[in-house]
Amino acid sequence: EWPRAPGVKLMGGVRYWNAERKGDYTVSEASTGVGLTFNQHDVFYTSHGVRQPSTGINVSPSDAKQTFEGVTIRAQVNYKPSASTLLYASYNRGSKSGGFTFLTSSPLPGGEADALNGIPYKPETLNPYEVGAKLTLPLSTTLNLAAFYYDYQDYQAFAQLGFVQTILNRNAKAKGIEADLTTQPFPGFTLQASGSLLDTKVKNVPLPDGVSIVERDLPQSPGFSGSLLARYEFPLFQGTAFLQGDLQYSGKFCFTLLCAPVEREGNYTVGNLRVGFSIDRYDIAAFVNNVGETKYRVYATDASLYNGSSLGVYAPPRTWGLTGTVHFGQ
Repeated sequence: EWPRAPGVKLMGGVRYWNAERKGDYTVSEASTGVGLTFNQHDVFYTSHGVRQPSTGINVSPSDAKQTFEGVTIRAQVNYKPSASTLLYASYNRGSKSGGFTFLTSSPLPGGEADALNGIPYKPETLNPYEVGAKLTLPLSTTLNLAAFYYDYQDYQAFAQLGFVQTILNRNAKAKGIEADLTTQPFPGFTLQASGSLLDTKVKNVPLPDGVSIVERDLPQSPGFSGSLLARYEFPLFQGTAFLQGDLQYSGKFCFTLLCAPVEREGNYTVGNLRVGFSIDRYDIAAFVNNVGETKYRVYATDASLYNGSSLGVYAPPRTWGLTGTVHFGQ
């Protein structure tokens, strides 16, 4: 950190990383006769134990041992024109190592070369830019605002292409604004609200038909999401009681990059209630989660190519319970 002119502070940092990855993968499936081998000595596939021509295979043994390196950077300038206002601009470069995607089972005949070609993937680099403000307002109120732009180079996206599970490297972009507000208009009452607008794009995504190339949104990235929480605390007997309720809203999104129809989730709202009491070292609370029994999924994937079905995991329905806590060392 470097304090500069009055109210101005510069912050920065640089880190270099280096990673070596080695891949050694062998699989065979008796029912289809397909076998795959990928290592530093050879790359090939077999049919019922017989080695097949390398037509269509674009990877080689040298791809089974790779060294990745990168630089992460943090740079930020803060400007504080008053005790209640902080303005900032930042750049934070991040990166992820490349690696290997090993299938949990062999592909069907005809997909061997695609499976081998999809094993190695490249590093991912993220260049994020952000500007924002942190404001302290009357009535014990804080307001945080931020606008951001993310530039992904070789974004690592999991994809199911036919019977082949792989990681695709594709360029992607995301931009949006965020805001969160916390206020205490009168003693004991706290109100929190937050919201986010998001626009994302992943370029050159191949669809399972092997022909179509499209743009897709980043997975699990709704265009709008928001939350609202209200909490009231008040003295009761010799302790403190509270009443709390919150709402969580999510706009529609896709669970995966390919975004098959069964992997699309509509918008939904979930409400939760909580009431509790604290005295000395003891806390007790009762809660009801998902009060309106909203039906929504936390994950889904299209498995129709395998067995004509889709797989989905639903969030819990309305759930109630009691919790108790004892604090030690106080």
